[in-house]
Amino acid sequence: MGWGTGRSASCRLQHTTAMPAPIDIPRLKSERLIFEPLGARHSTGMFSLWSLDAVCRFSGPAIDFDGRAITLPARSTADSDKIIDFFVRHAAAGRGFRWALITQQDSAFVGALGFNTLGTCPEIGYHLHPAYWGRGLMSEACSEALRWLKTDSIAN
Repeated sequence: MGWGTGRSASCRLQHTTAMPAPIDIPRLKSERLIFEPLGARHSTGMFSLWSLDAVCRFSGPAIDFDGRAITLPARSTADSDKIIDFFVRHAAAGRGFRWALITQQDSAFVGALGFNTLGTCPEIGYHLHPAYWGRGLMSEACSEALRWLKTDSIAN
């Protein structure tokens, strides 16, 4: 996934060490979506997302929290669960996190969105299941995440 590798040179220069405190990930809502802290209960949804070539082709290489490669597209929930573990541990280390994106209408898992890093130069990252492309859901989700970052986050 190249978590945090797409940073510009100016952001890399401003980036400091990881925040010392774990990130308390809030639950958020937008017009059509619920944002839940990504966790083990999202295993099935994450596998349905990360087992698709259409999703993986835009994400680059993925690594687990210890720096080992994760097989993509995921061949089993064990593969995609490593992505969940990465972001749970990343949040506990105060570095970044992901929300699971759930539709309000039918409680369907549609993707994940969050921040690879926070601080002076935050980096957003997201992946949406192709069945939900073209509906404006990720634009809506990014707007809400950036509103949170600007007004409520620990990055302020």
